[in-house]
Amino acid sequence: MQRQAKSSSSKPGPVLRLASPRLERLLEEIEHVFLRDGFLHFRTEELARRLHCSKRALYQIAPSREKLFELVVERWLAKLRRAGVTAAAAATDPFAAVTGYLGAAIIATRDAGAQFVRDLSRFPATYRRLMSHQRERIAGLERLIQDGTARGHFRGVHAKLIAEAMLNAVAQLVDPEVLARVGLTMSQAFAEFYDIVEHGLLPPNGARPRSGGRRRLSPPRS
Repeated sequence: MQRQAKSSSSKPGPVLRLASPRLERLLEEIEHVFLRDGFLHFRTEELARRLHCSKRALYQIAPSREKLFELVVERWLAKLRRAGVTAAAAATDPFAAVTGYLGAAIIATRDAGAQFVRDLSRFPATYRRLMSHQRERIAGLERLIQDGTARGHFRGVHAKLIAEAMLNAVAQLVDPEVLARVGLTMSQAFAEFYDIVEHGLLPPNGARPRSGGRRRLSPPRS
């Protein structure tokens, strides 16, 4: 399988890309199919028919069906991490950095169907990648909160405690049974939870710096 190694630094590296533009386009199509319909039920033959490609093309991307699942999920997560870092870097103030960083997850998960969410939690390899991804994301959030607090934009909060609490909460937000009980998609659940976090960062009087208006991360329509 021809692909770049994942960056081991705290900042997300480039999104994994294949050497061949043709295989890269095929990988994009596979991602769309998985997000919409899930992935565990797909056999290699069925997936090849669905994508109008050969089994050989799929094996050029990954050596096995299971490795293909891992690659597609990690590629999707890497794009999400990159979008969050980019949004935070482009922000005009620490609060906008936090909302942009968190908002990237809401946007990225809007196309994630219920079956995809179930498969993420049912397949150990992709669930491990998801939890590793969340740890990276929350470590990044911790740094943003520390920066905003040091600059006087946030009230005095324990950034690491918030990050740890979020990591535990996120494990619930990606649980299909929890999402079914509350009647929300993954994207909607993230939007609701992140909005609570954002409000908790504001000073007690609710004031915030004048640079940039308050932007609520509203959940998408069902």
